[in-house]
Order: sequence, then structure tokens, then C-alpha cells
Amino acid sequence: MTFTEKQLFERKFGGIHLDIKNSRETIENVLNLSKETKLVYLPSHDPQSGMRLLNA
Repeated sequence: MTFTEKQLFERKFGGIHLDIKNSRETIENVLNLSKETKLVYLPSHDPQSGMRLLNA
């Protein structure tokens, strides 16, 4: 989906996607879920993921 939290907020995809429609829907679903419940988004290529997890 995304490599970084920034890509999520900017609605930019990370890497190659075979189903762009599904990728867009997934990003919107994650963003909508974050409005409804507390969550920590931890993309594996984001150097800030560890800090977000520690501060959650």
C-alpha cells in the first residue's frame, strides 16, 4: 500500500499496484478507520514507524 505514513496522508502509493482501484479503497479505508479508532500505522519502510509504536 504505502512505504511511509506521509504517503498514506498524501494518498500516494508505494511500489507497483496491480489493482489501483483496490489500492485507493484500501488507503481510504485506513484513513477512515483512523478517524473512528485509535491506531498506529507502521509501514515497514518508514524510519519513524518505531517511534510511533513507542509513543502509542
